[in-house]
Amino acid sequence: MSDKRVARGRVFRVDNMERKFGESITYNFIFVEDTRSDTEKAVESIGGNTEILPSEYPLLFTDHEIAVARNRALRNKEDLLEKDFLTDFTDDLF
Repeated sequence: MSDKRVARGRVFRVDNMERKFGESITYNFIFVEDTRSDTEKAVESIGGNTEILPSEYPLLFTDHEIAVARNRALRNKEDLLEKDFLTDFTDDLF
């Protein structure tokens, strides 16, 4: 059992406002709180530099990317964190 608090996120469908040829018409928008340490949040930016992600940031996923991530979670259930009853109960209150 993990000591990390897992809360439900919300996914919103948004239009791709400046769509270019071959891009998705819509995206799935998720705003996340990143609880990892700065070392774990270090990523390579588009320019090739290393940057540390902020503690909160937006993400956009296509339907296909969501399906791939969900299938990965279904195949690797042993790696998932669990939500406790109280968190599950109070998710809709906030």
